[in-house]
Amino acid sequence: MNRPCNPGIAFLYEAGVTMQRIKSMTGHADCTIYRAVDEAGLRSRNKREKAAPFNLDALRRRYEAGASTVDLAEQYECDQRTIAKYLRQAGAQMRARGRPPSGRAHNLGGWNGEAVLNEDAIIADYQSGLLAKVICRTHGICYPTLRRILRQNNVPHRGFANNRRLPANGLPTLSEARTA
Repeated sequence: MNRPCNPGIAFLYEAGVTMQRIKSMTGHADCTIYRAVDEAGLRSRNKREKAAPFNLDALRRRYEAGASTVDLAEQYECDQRTIAKYLRQAGAQMRARGRPPSGRAHNLGGWNGEAVLNEDAIIADYQSGLLAKVICRTHGICYPTLRRILRQNNVPHRGFANNRRLPANGLPTLSEARTA
């Protein structure tokens, strides 16, 4: 059974003395000091919740209108993780992280992740002998997606020997170099 804590610890803490200073003054362990503060009904200073430095409703409305956490962080001059914390506290539905894909991943119809693939063009490229790597880059897909499309459309796997190699800067391909 725990013995009652020294009331002087709570008095010192309430007067504003830090836990580290109380520890050095009294020689008590951290757990004893925390227990004394708890038993006295005092709230730990390091666990105090800070009030938001701005209006949470306005923050949530701007986020739901399309502003990103990065944009809001720049406006309010704080870290985007702080903005995300306050948005969650305000009850905002958080969007997926990152920016919508662009450039290579042009096959995505929207940021909802639904792919809009031209499977006929992918199959035609594959059957023409293009490297799988080139097809994947061109259509913005990964290799397992290419294999799935080919399998679903009953396109036989041609193996590595039948790939049409594109010459780089006029140099012969590996198969041409072997036969020469």
